[in-house]
Amino acid sequence: MNAHRHGDLASAERLYRVALASDPRHAGAYHHLGLLCHQAGRPAEAVAQLRRAAVLAPGDAGVIVNLGIACKAAGDFAAAVTCLVRATQLAPAMPAAHFNLGLAWMAAGKAAEAVESFEAVIRLQPQDAAALANLASARLALGLHAEAVVAARRAIAVAPGQARLHTLLGHALQGAGHGVPAAEAFLRAIMLDPTSVEARLGAGTTLCAIERYAQAIEQLGLATQHDAQCSPAWFNLGIAHLALGHYVQAEAAFQRVLALRPGWPVAHFHRAMNWLSAGDFARGLPEYEWRLKLDAYAGEPQWPRWSGAPLDGCLVVDAEQGLGDTLHFLRFVPLASDRVGKVVLRVQSALLRLLKPLALQWGVSIVALDDAPPEAQAWCPLMSLPLMLGTSMDSIPDMPAPLPVPEASRETWRARLSGLKRRRVGIAWSGRIRANENRAIPLHLLAPLFARDDIDWIVLQRDIPADDAQHLAMYAGTGRLHDFRHHIEDMADTAAIIGTLDAVVSIDTAIAHLAGAMGKPLWLMLAVAADWRWRQDATHSRWYPSARLVRQTTPGDWLPVIAAVNEALNVVLAG
Repeated sequence: MNAHRHGDLASAERLYRVALASDPRHAGAYHHLGLLCHQAGRPAEAVAQLRRAAVLAPGDAGVIVNLGIACKAAGDFAAAVTCLVRATQLAPAMPAAHFNLGLAWMAAGKAAEAVESFEAVIRLQPQDAAALANLASARLALGLHAEAVVAARRAIAVAPGQARLHTLLGHALQGAGHGVPAAEAFLRAIMLDPTSVEARLGAGTTLCAIERYAQAIEQLGLATQHDAQCSPAWFNLGIAHLALGHYVQAEAAFQRVLALRPGWPVAHFHRAMNWLSAGDFARGLPEYEWRLKLDAYAGEPQWPRWSGAPLDGCLVVDAEQGLGDTLHFLRFVPLASDRVGKVVLRVQSALLRLLKPLALQWGVSIVALDDAPPEAQAWCPLMSLPLMLGTSMDSIPDMPAPLPVPEASRETWRARLSGLKRRRVGIAWSGRIRANENRAIPLHLLAPLFARDDIDWIVLQRDIPADDAQHLAMYAGTGRLHDFRHHIEDMADTAAIIGTLDAVVSIDTAIAHLAGAMGKPLWLMLAVAADWRWRQDATHSRWYPSARLVRQTTPGDWLPVIAAVNEALNVVLAG
Protein backbone atom coordinates (compact mmCIF):
# COMPACT_ATOMS: atom_id res chain seq x y z
CA MET A 1 0.00 0.00 0.00
CA ASN A 2 2.91 2.35 0.58
CA ALA A 3 3.99 2.02 -3.07
CA HIS A 4 0.39 2.65 -4.15
CA ARG A 5 0.14 5.69 -1.90
CA HIS A 6 3.29 7.16 -3.48
CA GLY A 7 2.11 6.58 -7.05
CA ASP A 8 4.30 3.59 -7.89
CA LEU A 9 1.45 1.63 -9.45
CA ALA A 10 3.60 -1.06 -11.05
CA SER A 11 5.26 -2.01 -7.77
CA ALA A 12 1.97 -1.82 -5.90
CA GLU A 13 0.23 -4.10 -8.38
CA ARG A 14 3.04 -6.65 -8.15
CA LEU A 15 2.84 -6.66 -4.36
CA TYR A 16 -0.97 -7.01 -4.36
CA ARG A 17 -0.73 -10.01 -6.66
CA VAL A 18 1.96 -11.56 -4.50
CA ALA A 19 -0.34 -11.15 -1.49
CA LEU A 20 -3.22 -12.78 -3.37
CA ALA A 21 -1.04 -15.66 -4.47
CA SER A 22 -0.26 -16.22 -0.81
CA ASP A 23 -3.85 -15.68 0.38
CA PRO A 24 -6.52 -15.95 -2.37
CA ARG A 25 -9.20 -14.86 0.11
CA HIS A 26 -7.55 -11.56 1.02
CA ALA A 27 -10.46 -9.13 0.51
CA GLY A 28 -8.27 -6.08 1.16
CA ALA A 29 -5.78 -7.06 -1.56
CA TYR A 30 -8.58 -7.53 -4.11
CA HIS A 31 -10.06 -4.21 -3.03
CA HIS A 32 -6.83 -2.25 -3.44
CA LEU A 33 -5.93 -4.03 -6.66
CA GLY A 34 -9.35 -3.05 -8.02
CA LEU A 35 -8.77 0.57 -6.99
CA LEU A 36 -5.38 0.48 -8.69
CA CYS A 37 -6.89 -0.88 -11.94
CA HIS A 38 -9.55 1.84 -11.83
CA GLN A 39 -6.87 4.47 -11.28
CA ALA A 40 -4.85 3.03 -14.19
CA GLY A 41 -7.81 3.28 -16.58
CA ARG A 42 -8.61 -0.46 -16.74
CA PRO A 43 -12.32 -0.40 -15.79
CA ALA A 44 -13.24 -3.98 -16.71
CA GLU A 45 -10.40 -5.40 -14.64
CA ALA A 46 -11.23 -3.02 -11.80
CA VAL A 47 -14.79 -4.35 -11.71
CA ALA A 48 -13.57 -7.95 -11.71
CA GLN A 49 -11.18 -7.41 -8.78
CA LEU A 50 -13.69 -5.38 -6.77
CA ARG A 51 -16.39 -8.01 -7.29
CA ARG A 52 -14.06 -10.57 -5.71
CA ALA A 53 -13.51 -8.20 -2.78
CA ALA A 54 -17.28 -7.71 -2.41
CA VAL A 55 -17.89 -11.46 -2.34
CA LEU A 56 -15.35 -11.83 0.44
CA ALA A 57 -16.53 -8.71 2.36
CA PRO A 58 -20.26 -8.35 1.56
CA GLY A 59 -20.88 -6.08 4.52
CA ASP A 60 -18.13 -3.57 3.77
CA ALA A 61 -19.91 -0.47 2.45
CA GLY A 62 -16.63 1.07 1.30
CA VAL A 63 -15.90 -1.90 -0.95
CA ILE A 64 -19.44 -1.80 -2.38
CA VAL A 65 -19.18 1.94 -3.06
CA ASN A 66 -15.94 1.48 -4.96
CA LEU A 67 -17.42 -1.42 -6.93
CA GLY A 68 -20.31 0.87 -7.90
CA ILE A 69 -17.88 3.58 -8.98
CA ALA A 70 -15.97 1.06 -11.10
CA CYS A 71 -19.17 -0.26 -12.71
CA LYS A 72 -20.15 3.29 -13.63
CA ALA A 73 -16.70 3.89 -15.16
CA ALA A 74 -17.14 0.69 -17.17
CA GLY A 75 -20.46 1.94 -18.52
CA ASP A 76 -22.63 -0.54 -16.61
CA PHE A 77 -24.93 2.00 -14.98
CA ALA A 78 -27.55 -0.50 -13.85
CA ALA A 79 -24.94 -2.51 -11.95
CA ALA A 80 -23.52 0.73 -10.50
CA VAL A 81 -26.94 1.73 -9.19
CA THR A 82 -27.51 -1.73 -7.71
CA CYS A 83 -24.19 -1.64 -5.88
CA LEU A 84 -24.61 1.89 -4.59
CA VAL A 85 -28.18 1.34 -3.41
CA ARG A 86 -26.81 -1.60 -1.42
CA ALA A 87 -24.05 0.63 -0.01
CA THR A 88 -26.60 3.20 1.20
CA GLN A 89 -28.50 0.40 2.92
CA LEU A 90 -25.34 -0.84 4.62
CA ALA A 91 -24.21 2.66 5.63
CA PRO A 92 -27.09 5.16 5.47
CA ALA A 93 -24.94 7.83 7.12
CA MET A 94 -22.12 7.54 4.55
CA PRO A 95 -22.21 10.67 2.30
CA ALA A 96 -19.97 9.05 -0.33
CA ALA A 97 -22.51 6.27 -0.88
CA HIS A 98 -25.38 8.68 -1.53
CA PHE A 99 -23.19 11.01 -3.59
CA ASN A 100 -21.94 8.31 -5.94
CA LEU A 101 -25.42 6.85 -6.17
CA GLY A 102 -26.58 10.27 -7.37
CA LEU A 103 -23.85 10.29 -10.01
CA ALA A 104 -24.85 6.79 -11.13
CA TRP A 105 -28.50 7.79 -11.37
CA MET A 106 -27.52 10.79 -13.53
CA ALA A 107 -25.40 8.58 -15.77
CA ALA A 108 -28.40 6.27 -16.14
CA GLY A 109 -30.63 9.19 -17.12
CA LYS A 110 -32.65 9.12 -13.88
CA ALA A 111 -32.44 12.73 -12.73
CA ALA A 112 -35.37 12.52 -10.28
CA GLU A 113 -33.70 9.67 -8.39
CA ALA A 114 -30.42 11.60 -8.50
CA VAL A 115 -32.10 14.56 -6.82
CA GLU A 116 -33.11 12.33 -3.89
CA SER A 117 -29.56 11.00 -3.53
CA PHE A 118 -27.92 14.44 -3.57
CA GLU A 119 -30.50 15.75 -1.11
CA ALA A 120 -29.54 12.84 1.17
CA VAL A 121 -25.91 13.95 1.01
CA ILE A 122 -26.86 17.52 1.88
CA ARG A 123 -28.89 16.38 4.87
CA LEU A 124 -25.71 14.71 6.14
CA GLN A 125 -23.34 17.49 5.00
CA PRO A 126 -25.20 20.78 4.42
CA GLN A 127 -22.02 22.55 3.28
CA ASP A 128 -21.04 19.99 0.63
CA ALA A 129 -20.47 22.18 -2.44
CA ALA A 130 -20.08 19.23 -4.82
CA ALA A 131 -23.39 17.73 -3.71
CA LEU A 132 -25.13 21.10 -4.00
CA ALA A 133 -23.70 21.59 -7.49
CA ASN A 134 -24.81 18.15 -8.63
CA LEU A 135 -28.22 18.74 -7.09
CA ALA A 136 -28.49 21.90 -9.19
CA SER A 137 -27.48 19.93 -12.30
CA ALA A 138 -30.05 17.22 -11.61
CA ARG A 139 -32.78 19.81 -11.10
CA LEU A 140 -31.75 21.48 -14.35
CA ALA A 141 -32.11 18.16 -16.15
CA LEU A 142 -35.68 17.99 -14.83
CA GLY A 143 -36.47 21.53 -15.94
CA LEU A 144 -36.71 22.70 -12.31
CA HIS A 145 -34.88 25.93 -13.02
CA ALA A 146 -35.93 27.94 -9.98
CA GLU A 147 -34.96 25.07 -7.68
CA ALA A 148 -31.66 24.70 -9.54
CA VAL A 149 -30.94 28.38 -8.93
CA VAL A 150 -31.42 27.86 -5.19
CA ALA A 151 -29.00 24.90 -5.11
CA ALA A 152 -26.40 26.67 -7.25
CA ARG A 153 -26.50 29.76 -5.03
CA ARG A 154 -26.01 27.58 -1.94
CA ALA A 155 -23.02 25.92 -3.60
CA ILE A 156 -21.51 29.32 -4.41
CA ALA A 157 -21.99 30.44 -0.80
CA VAL A 158 -19.81 27.49 0.24
CA ALA A 159 -17.21 27.79 -2.54
CA PRO A 160 -17.44 31.26 -4.12
CA GLY A 161 -14.16 30.92 -5.98
CA GLN A 162 -15.17 27.95 -8.16
CA ALA A 163 -15.89 29.19 -11.68
CA ARG A 164 -17.92 26.13 -12.63
CA LEU A 165 -20.47 26.92 -9.91
CA HIS A 166 -21.10 30.38 -11.36
CA THR A 167 -21.43 28.79 -14.80
CA LEU A 168 -23.97 26.38 -13.39
CA LEU A 169 -25.88 29.27 -11.83
CA GLY A 170 -25.85 31.00 -15.21
CA HIS A 171 -27.45 27.97 -16.87
CA ALA A 172 -30.10 27.77 -14.15
CA LEU A 173 -30.94 31.47 -14.39
CA GLN A 174 -30.99 31.29 -18.17
CA GLY A 175 -33.43 28.39 -18.03
CA ALA A 176 -35.61 30.33 -15.57
CA GLY A 177 -35.81 33.21 -18.04
CA HIS A 178 -33.68 35.63 -16.00
CA GLY A 179 -31.38 36.83 -18.75
CA VAL A 180 -29.55 39.70 -17.09
CA PRO A 181 -28.63 37.82 -13.87
CA ALA A 182 -27.65 34.81 -16.01
CA ALA A 183 -25.26 36.92 -18.05
CA GLU A 184 -23.79 38.34 -14.85
CA ALA A 185 -23.24 34.81 -13.49
CA PHE A 186 -21.46 33.69 -16.66
CA LEU A 187 -19.30 36.82 -16.68
CA ARG A 188 -18.35 36.16 -13.04
CA ALA A 189 -17.31 32.63 -14.03
CA ILE A 190 -15.14 34.10 -16.79
CA MET A 191 -13.44 36.42 -14.30
CA LEU A 192 -12.54 33.36 -12.21
CA ASP A 193 -11.54 31.22 -15.19
CA PRO A 194 -10.90 33.16 -18.42
CA THR A 195 -10.21 29.89 -20.30
CA SER A 196 -13.70 28.46 -19.70
CA VAL A 197 -15.30 27.95 -23.11
CA GLU A 198 -18.55 26.84 -21.48
CA ALA A 199 -18.80 30.09 -19.53
CA ARG A 200 -18.02 32.24 -22.55
CA LEU A 201 -20.53 30.29 -24.65
CA GLY A 202 -23.16 30.70 -21.93
CA ALA A 203 -22.41 34.41 -21.65
CA GLY A 204 -22.55 34.93 -25.40
CA THR A 205 -25.79 33.00 -25.82
CA THR A 206 -27.45 34.85 -22.97
CA LEU A 207 -26.21 38.24 -24.11
CA CYS A 208 -27.73 37.52 -27.52
CA ALA A 209 -31.04 36.66 -25.88
CA ILE A 210 -31.11 39.98 -24.02
CA GLU A 211 -30.06 41.88 -27.17
CA ARG A 212 -26.59 42.88 -25.98
CA TYR A 213 -25.15 41.78 -29.28
CA ALA A 214 -21.81 43.61 -29.25
CA GLN A 215 -20.89 42.03 -25.90
CA ALA A 216 -22.10 38.67 -27.18
CA ILE A 217 -19.80 38.94 -30.18
CA GLU A 218 -16.85 39.65 -27.88
CA GLN A 219 -17.50 36.62 -25.65
CA LEU A 220 -18.30 34.23 -28.47
CA GLY A 221 -15.26 35.36 -30.44
CA LEU A 222 -13.06 34.57 -27.44
CA ALA A 223 -14.79 31.20 -27.04
CA THR A 224 -13.86 30.30 -30.62
CA GLN A 225 -10.28 31.40 -29.97
CA HIS A 226 -10.07 29.01 -27.02
CA ASP A 227 -11.79 26.20 -28.94
CA ALA A 228 -12.02 26.57 -32.71
CA GLN A 229 -14.03 23.32 -32.87
CA CYS A 230 -16.88 24.65 -30.68
CA SER A 231 -19.73 24.70 -33.19
CA PRO A 232 -22.30 26.26 -30.80
CA ALA A 233 -19.97 29.23 -30.28
CA TRP A 234 -19.60 29.78 -34.04
CA PHE A 235 -23.36 29.38 -34.47
CA ASN A 236 -24.26 31.97 -31.83
CA LEU A 237 -21.55 34.27 -33.16
CA GLY A 238 -23.34 34.14 -36.50
CA ILE A 239 -26.65 34.91 -34.80
CA ALA A 240 -25.18 37.97 -33.06
CA HIS A 241 -23.61 39.32 -36.25
CA LEU A 242 -26.84 38.75 -38.17
CA ALA A 243 -28.81 40.67 -35.53
CA LEU A 244 -26.59 43.71 -36.13
CA GLY A 245 -26.71 43.39 -39.91
CA HIS A 246 -23.10 42.24 -40.18
CA TYR A 247 -23.88 39.95 -43.11
CA VAL A 248 -20.31 39.18 -44.15
CA GLN A 249 -19.20 38.26 -40.63
CA ALA A 250 -22.38 36.26 -40.04
CA GLU A 251 -21.83 34.30 -43.24
CA ALA A 252 -18.26 33.51 -42.22
CA ALA A 253 -19.42 32.26 -38.82
CA PHE A 254 -22.15 30.06 -40.32
CA GLN A 255 -19.62 28.68 -42.81
CA ARG A 256 -17.40 27.62 -39.90
CA VAL A 257 -20.35 25.98 -38.15
CA LEU A 258 -21.31 24.02 -41.23
CA ALA A 259 -17.72 22.93 -41.82
CA LEU A 260 -17.86 21.36 -38.36
CA ARG A 261 -21.48 20.10 -38.58
CA PRO A 262 -22.44 19.96 -42.28
CA GLY A 263 -25.99 18.67 -41.79
CA TRP A 264 -27.08 20.83 -38.86
CA PRO A 265 -30.53 22.12 -39.95
CA VAL A 266 -30.71 25.10 -37.59
CA ALA A 267 -27.35 26.42 -38.84
CA HIS A 268 -28.45 26.08 -42.47
CA PHE A 269 -31.71 27.82 -41.57
CA HIS A 270 -29.95 30.81 -40.03
CA ARG A 271 -27.54 31.02 -42.95
CA ALA A 272 -30.66 31.32 -45.08
CA MET A 273 -31.90 34.11 -42.81
CA ASN A 274 -28.59 35.90 -43.34
CA TRP A 275 -28.73 35.66 -47.12
CA LEU A 276 -32.41 36.62 -47.29
CA SER A 277 -31.83 39.59 -44.97
CA ALA A 278 -29.14 40.77 -47.36
CA GLY A 279 -31.56 40.41 -50.30
CA ASP A 280 -29.70 37.41 -51.74
CA PHE A 281 -32.70 35.30 -52.77
CA ALA A 282 -30.62 33.21 -55.19
CA ARG A 283 -28.78 31.58 -52.28
CA GLY A 284 -31.26 32.31 -49.51
CA LEU A 285 -34.39 30.66 -50.89
CA PRO A 286 -32.81 27.24 -51.58
CA GLU A 287 -31.13 27.32 -48.17
CA TYR A 288 -34.47 28.27 -46.58
CA GLU A 289 -35.71 24.78 -47.42
CA TRP A 290 -33.69 23.56 -44.43
CA ARG A 291 -36.50 24.90 -42.23
CA LEU A 292 -38.45 21.78 -43.22
CA LYS A 293 -35.88 19.65 -41.39
CA LEU A 294 -36.34 21.49 -38.09
CA ASP A 295 -38.19 19.80 -35.25
CA ALA A 296 -41.26 22.00 -35.79
CA TYR A 297 -41.87 20.31 -39.14
CA ALA A 298 -42.85 16.77 -38.24
CA GLY A 299 -44.00 14.11 -40.66
CA GLU A 300 -43.81 13.67 -44.41
CA PRO A 301 -46.51 14.76 -46.88
CA GLN A 302 -48.38 12.04 -48.71
CA TRP A 303 -47.89 13.65 -52.11
CA PRO A 304 -44.77 14.17 -54.27
CA ARG A 305 -43.08 17.55 -53.88
CA TRP A 306 -43.94 20.07 -56.60
CA SER A 307 -40.94 21.33 -58.57
CA GLY A 308 -42.60 24.42 -60.01
CA ALA A 309 -43.09 22.79 -63.41
CA PRO A 310 -46.49 22.85 -65.17
CA LEU A 311 -48.82 20.23 -63.71
CA ASP A 312 -52.05 18.89 -65.18
CA GLY A 313 -53.48 17.97 -61.83
CA CYS A 314 -54.11 19.14 -58.26
CA LEU A 315 -51.48 20.90 -56.15
CA VAL A 316 -51.89 21.06 -52.37
CA VAL A 317 -50.32 24.17 -50.82
CA ASP A 318 -49.97 24.04 -47.02
CA ALA A 319 -49.69 27.09 -44.78
CA GLU A 320 -46.89 26.92 -42.24
CA GLN A 321 -45.55 28.79 -39.23
CA GLY A 322 -47.71 31.71 -38.03
CA LEU A 323 -50.78 33.52 -39.33
CA GLY A 324 -48.60 36.43 -40.46
CA ASP A 325 -46.46 34.12 -42.58
CA THR A 326 -49.56 32.80 -44.31
CA LEU A 327 -50.79 36.31 -45.08
CA HIS A 328 -47.33 37.33 -46.24
CA PHE A 329 -46.83 34.48 -48.74
CA LEU A 330 -50.44 34.32 -49.90
CA ARG A 331 -49.56 36.48 -52.92
CA PHE A 332 -47.71 33.56 -54.51
CA VAL A 333 -50.76 31.28 -54.64
CA PRO A 334 -52.37 32.70 -57.82
CA LEU A 335 -48.99 32.53 -59.57
CA ALA A 336 -48.75 28.85 -58.68
CA SER A 337 -52.36 28.39 -59.81
CA ASP A 338 -51.38 29.60 -63.26
CA ARG A 339 -49.03 26.60 -63.63
CA VAL A 340 -51.29 23.80 -62.40
CA GLY A 341 -54.77 22.46 -63.07
CA LYS A 342 -56.09 23.10 -59.55
CA VAL A 343 -54.82 24.43 -56.22
CA VAL A 344 -56.11 23.38 -52.80
CA LEU A 345 -54.83 25.84 -50.22
CA ARG A 346 -54.84 24.54 -46.64
CA VAL A 347 -54.65 27.26 -43.99
CA GLN A 348 -55.02 27.79 -40.25
CA SER A 349 -58.66 27.75 -39.14
CA ALA A 350 -58.36 31.33 -37.79
CA LEU A 351 -57.82 32.53 -41.40
CA LEU A 352 -60.40 30.40 -43.16
CA ARG A 353 -63.39 32.76 -43.06
CA LEU A 354 -61.22 35.74 -44.03
CA LEU A 355 -59.58 34.07 -47.02
CA LYS A 356 -62.57 32.28 -48.57
CA PRO A 357 -63.70 35.28 -50.65
CA LEU A 358 -60.17 35.83 -51.95
CA ALA A 359 -59.77 32.14 -52.80
CA LEU A 360 -63.03 32.31 -54.70
CA GLN A 361 -61.72 35.28 -56.73
CA TRP A 362 -58.58 33.32 -57.55
CA GLY A 363 -60.37 30.12 -58.43
CA VAL A 364 -58.57 28.30 -55.62
CA SER A 365 -60.11 25.80 -53.22
CA ILE A 366 -59.44 26.58 -49.55
CA VAL A 367 -59.78 24.26 -46.55
CA ALA A 368 -58.49 24.08 -42.98
CA LEU A 369 -55.15 22.40 -42.29
CA ASP A 370 -56.79 19.80 -40.08
CA ASP A 371 -59.44 18.83 -42.66
CA ALA A 372 -59.23 15.46 -44.39
CA PRO A 373 -56.49 15.56 -47.03
CA PRO A 374 -57.73 15.96 -50.61
CA GLU A 375 -56.83 13.84 -53.60
CA ALA A 376 -53.89 15.50 -55.29
CA GLN A 377 -50.86 14.91 -57.48
CA ALA A 378 -48.33 17.22 -55.81
CA TRP A 379 -47.65 19.25 -52.68
CA CYS A 380 -45.74 22.39 -51.76
CA PRO A 381 -45.31 24.31 -48.49
CA LEU A 382 -46.62 27.85 -48.89
CA MET A 383 -43.28 29.43 -47.97
CA SER A 384 -41.50 27.38 -50.64
CA LEU A 385 -43.56 28.91 -53.46
CA PRO A 386 -41.10 31.81 -53.99
CA LEU A 387 -38.34 29.28 -54.68
CA MET A 388 -40.48 27.14 -56.95
CA LEU A 389 -41.57 30.24 -58.88
CA GLY A 390 -38.03 31.59 -59.28
CA THR A 391 -38.59 34.77 -57.25
CA SER A 392 -35.83 37.36 -56.85
CA MET A 393 -35.67 40.49 -54.74
CA ASP A 394 -36.64 42.47 -57.84
CA SER A 395 -39.58 40.25 -58.80
CA ILE A 396 -41.51 40.11 -55.52
CA PRO A 397 -45.16 40.16 -56.60
CA ASP A 398 -47.69 42.59 -55.19
CA MET A 399 -50.86 41.32 -53.61
CA PRO A 400 -53.19 40.92 -56.60
CA ALA A 401 -55.71 43.18 -54.83
CA PRO A 402 -56.22 44.52 -51.31
CA LEU A 403 -57.44 41.73 -49.07
CA PRO A 404 -61.26 41.83 -49.05
CA VAL A 405 -63.30 41.68 -45.84
CA PRO A 406 -66.36 39.40 -45.56
CA GLU A 407 -69.47 41.56 -45.84
CA ALA A 408 -71.16 40.30 -42.66
CA SER A 409 -68.11 41.10 -40.54
CA ARG A 410 -67.72 44.50 -42.16
CA GLU A 411 -71.25 45.55 -41.29
CA THR A 412 -71.07 44.19 -37.74
CA TRP A 413 -67.90 46.12 -36.90
CA ARG A 414 -68.95 49.28 -38.71
CA ALA A 415 -71.97 49.42 -36.42
CA ARG A 416 -70.01 48.48 -33.29
CA LEU A 417 -67.43 51.25 -33.82
CA SER A 418 -69.82 53.90 -35.06
CA GLY A 419 -69.75 55.76 -31.74
CA LEU A 420 -66.03 56.52 -32.01
CA LYS A 421 -65.80 60.00 -33.55
CA ARG A 422 -62.09 60.73 -33.45
CA ARG A 423 -59.54 59.43 -35.93
CA ARG A 424 -59.25 55.69 -35.45
CA VAL A 425 -55.89 53.94 -35.23
CA GLY A 426 -55.39 50.26 -34.45
CA ILE A 427 -52.64 49.19 -32.07
CA ALA A 428 -50.79 45.89 -31.55
CA TRP A 429 -47.78 45.99 -29.24
CA SER A 430 -46.89 42.33 -28.70
CA GLY A 431 -46.89 39.11 -30.68
CA ARG A 432 -46.34 35.64 -29.28
CA ILE A 433 -45.86 35.77 -25.52
CA ARG A 434 -42.56 34.03 -24.74
CA ALA A 435 -39.29 34.65 -22.94
CA ASN A 436 -36.81 37.10 -24.50
CA GLU A 437 -39.26 38.05 -27.26
CA ASN A 438 -38.04 41.16 -29.08
CA ARG A 439 -41.33 41.60 -30.92
CA ALA A 440 -43.04 43.06 -27.89
CA ILE A 441 -43.20 46.49 -26.27
CA PRO A 442 -44.26 46.97 -22.64
CA LEU A 443 -47.64 48.66 -22.90
CA HIS A 444 -46.78 51.48 -20.49
CA LEU A 445 -44.12 52.73 -22.92
CA LEU A 446 -46.90 53.62 -25.36
CA ALA A 447 -48.32 56.22 -22.95
CA PRO A 448 -47.34 59.17 -25.25
CA LEU A 449 -49.56 57.70 -27.98
CA PHE A 450 -52.50 57.11 -25.68
CA ALA A 451 -52.20 60.65 -24.29
CA ARG A 452 -53.33 62.09 -27.63
CA ASP A 453 -56.85 63.50 -27.60
CA ASP A 454 -57.32 63.30 -31.39
CA ILE A 455 -57.22 59.49 -31.71
CA ASP A 456 -59.42 56.61 -30.67
CA TRP A 457 -57.01 53.69 -30.26
CA ILE A 458 -58.40 50.23 -31.01
CA VAL A 459 -56.72 47.15 -29.51
CA LEU A 460 -56.19 44.64 -32.34
CA GLN A 461 -54.33 41.83 -30.58
CA ARG A 462 -56.23 39.12 -28.74
CA ASP A 463 -53.55 37.96 -26.27
CA ILE A 464 -52.40 40.39 -23.60
CA PRO A 465 -49.20 39.80 -21.58
CA ALA A 466 -49.96 39.53 -17.87
CA ASP A 467 -47.71 42.52 -17.08
CA ASP A 468 -49.80 44.71 -19.40
CA ALA A 469 -53.28 43.91 -18.07
CA GLN A 470 -53.31 46.62 -15.39
CA HIS A 471 -52.04 49.30 -17.78
CA LEU A 472 -54.59 48.24 -20.39
CA ALA A 473 -57.42 48.75 -17.91
CA MET A 474 -56.00 52.14 -16.92
CA TYR A 475 -55.70 53.41 -20.50
CA ALA A 476 -59.13 52.01 -21.40
CA GLY A 477 -60.52 54.05 -18.51
CA THR A 478 -59.44 57.28 -20.24
CA GLY A 479 -61.87 56.70 -23.09
CA ARG A 480 -59.03 56.90 -25.64
CA LEU A 481 -58.15 53.17 -25.81
CA HIS A 482 -60.90 50.72 -26.74
CA ASP A 483 -60.68 47.00 -26.11
CA PHE A 484 -63.01 44.82 -28.18
CA ARG A 485 -60.91 41.66 -27.91
CA HIS A 486 -63.72 39.55 -26.47
CA HIS A 487 -65.80 40.16 -29.61
CA ILE A 488 -63.04 39.04 -31.99
CA GLU A 489 -63.55 35.46 -33.12
CA ASP A 490 -61.00 35.17 -35.91
CA MET A 491 -58.93 37.18 -38.37
CA ALA A 492 -62.03 38.07 -40.40
CA ASP A 493 -63.21 40.13 -37.43
CA THR A 494 -59.76 41.71 -37.08
CA ALA A 495 -59.78 42.61 -40.79
CA ALA A 496 -63.25 44.11 -40.45
CA ILE A 497 -62.00 46.35 -37.62
CA ILE A 498 -58.94 47.39 -39.64
CA GLY A 499 -61.22 48.23 -42.53
CA THR A 500 -62.85 50.96 -40.42
CA LEU A 501 -59.55 52.50 -39.29
CA ASP A 502 -57.49 55.40 -40.55
CA ALA A 503 -54.21 53.61 -39.82
CA VAL A 504 -52.52 50.84 -37.86
CA VAL A 505 -49.50 50.95 -35.54
CA SER A 506 -48.07 47.50 -34.89
CA ILE A 507 -45.14 45.46 -33.79
CA ASP A 508 -43.99 42.71 -36.20
CA THR A 509 -46.95 40.37 -35.85
CA ALA A 510 -49.83 38.95 -37.91
CA ILE A 511 -51.71 42.23 -37.37
CA ALA A 512 -49.03 44.07 -39.34
CA HIS A 513 -49.23 41.59 -42.22
CA LEU A 514 -53.01 41.85 -42.25
CA ALA A 515 -52.95 45.66 -42.35
CA GLY A 516 -50.31 45.60 -45.07
CA ALA A 517 -52.26 43.06 -47.14
CA MET A 518 -55.33 45.32 -46.88
CA GLY A 519 -53.32 48.34 -48.06
CA LYS A 520 -54.00 50.19 -44.81
CA PRO A 521 -51.47 52.88 -43.72
CA LEU A 522 -49.17 51.02 -41.34
CA TRP A 523 -46.36 52.03 -39.03
CA LEU A 524 -44.38 48.89 -38.28
CA MET A 525 -42.24 49.11 -35.15
CA LEU A 526 -39.14 46.91 -35.49
CA ALA A 527 -36.41 45.71 -33.16
CA VAL A 528 -32.76 46.01 -34.14
CA ALA A 529 -32.76 42.29 -34.94
CA ALA A 530 -35.74 42.43 -37.27
CA ASP A 531 -36.97 39.52 -39.37
CA TRP A 532 -35.33 38.97 -42.77
CA ARG A 533 -38.30 40.24 -44.75
CA TRP A 534 -37.88 43.78 -43.38
CA ARG A 535 -34.17 43.96 -44.27
CA GLN A 536 -31.88 45.95 -41.95
CA ASP A 537 -31.77 49.40 -43.45
CA ALA A 538 -35.05 49.96 -45.28
CA THR A 539 -37.75 52.45 -44.24
CA HIS A 540 -40.26 51.15 -46.80
CA SER A 541 -41.33 47.60 -47.55
CA ARG A 542 -41.29 45.97 -50.97
CA TRP A 543 -43.87 43.55 -49.61
CA TYR A 544 -46.35 46.15 -48.34
CA PRO A 545 -46.19 49.58 -50.04
CA SER A 546 -48.51 51.15 -47.42
CA ALA A 547 -46.10 50.28 -44.60
CA ARG A 548 -43.49 52.54 -43.03
CA LEU A 549 -40.76 50.80 -41.06
CA VAL A 550 -39.69 52.47 -37.82
CA ARG A 551 -36.62 50.83 -36.30
CA GLN A 552 -34.76 50.72 -33.05
CA THR A 553 -31.25 52.13 -33.27
CA THR A 554 -30.28 50.67 -29.89
CA PRO A 555 -31.33 47.14 -28.93
CA GLY A 556 -34.16 47.15 -26.43
CA ASP A 557 -34.80 50.93 -26.64
CA TRP A 558 -38.35 51.51 -27.91
CA LEU A 559 -38.78 55.13 -26.80
CA PRO A 560 -37.28 56.73 -29.96
CA VAL A 561 -39.41 54.39 -32.08
CA ILE A 562 -42.58 55.46 -30.26
CA ALA A 563 -41.60 59.13 -30.53
CA ALA A 564 -41.05 58.74 -34.30
CA VAL A 565 -44.45 57.09 -34.72
CA ASN A 566 -46.08 59.86 -32.71
CA GLU A 567 -44.50 62.51 -34.90
CA ALA A 568 -45.53 60.68 -38.07
CA LEU A 569 -49.11 60.54 -36.82
CA ASN A 570 -49.04 64.32 -36.33
CA VAL A 571 -48.10 64.81 -39.97
CA VAL A 572 -50.33 62.20 -41.57
CA LEU A 573 -53.48 62.69 -39.51
CA ALA A 574 -53.20 66.45 -39.85
CA GLY A 575 -53.43 65.98 -43.60
